[in-house]
Amino acid sequence: AQAVLNTLQACFVATIQLCLRLSASIEGAMVSVGCPAWRVRGSIALARCRNFSNSRPSLLWSPGELAREEQVDRLAGKIGVLCRDGEGLCIIGARGEVSTARAMRALARASEVGKSPIEFKVRWQEDEGGQRSIRFYAEMPYSWTEFKRRWSRLRKQLKTDLPMLSVTPRTGVHKLATALASQQRQKGAAVIRLNYNNNTVMSIAAKALATLPHLAQSEHLGASLVCIIRWDVLASDAKFAYAHIFANPEDNMDETLVKEEDLSNFDAW
Repeated sequence: AQAVLNTLQACFVATIQLCLRLSASIEGAMVSVGCPAWRVRGSIALARCRNFSNSRPSLLWSPGELAREEQVDRLAGKIGVLCRDGEGLCIIGARGEVSTARAMRALARASEVGKSPIEFKVRWQEDEGGQRSIRFYAEMPYSWTEFKRRWSRLRKQLKTDLPMLSVTPRTGVHKLATALASQQRQKGAAVIRLNYNNNTVMSIAAKALATLPHLAQSEHLGASLVCIIRWDVLASDAKFAYAHIFANPEDNMDETLVKEEDLSNFDAW
């Protein structure tokens, strides 16, 4: 019996090792033909978490500063799965600068890997002890083709290009949120350029998006503002991501869920 047990254990270990080598071989081969390493990892992560939707998590936490950057690929894969399962919004929690920046990067990567835009909202979350964190409410309601059609229609109405706002590590959160609210009010939308790999820049942008609803022209407008991040890794300016902010007239955020989560101590929007 002990011999049989040892044989089964050895077979199990050998199988796991074979799977790991096969995964590494596939990743190496794809990278060698020009596929970006992060995209390969993201695709593998997406495949690995196909089965975890059977026990759908109510909240995904973005990895903090103690985690490796590769964890962003896994988060992006999970976001892609939850945004496609048709069971409601995918909610991502973030606490701290690094965690918040990684949540933004994961949303951008999920859009790139999934070939469809991830549309999301950002809200403040009141935690115990007077601390605050951030919640991202994400979904995948349409294709890139539909998004481009909507954005093109908006630009035609303006008859001019939208001015692009840049964010630096010294940009103030409230100042940025005020500028976004003003531009959205005047132009109907806003665009900000973000240094994709700069944690401070990505975190400032997320906090401004969470503050934006309180500065909108009306509560209804503030509730309907959404964001889509476009990040083309193959572009000449791949170090930058572009956040598009606009009002979604078909907004379907679950107001009951928002009330139960007690997302902010501000007045309801």
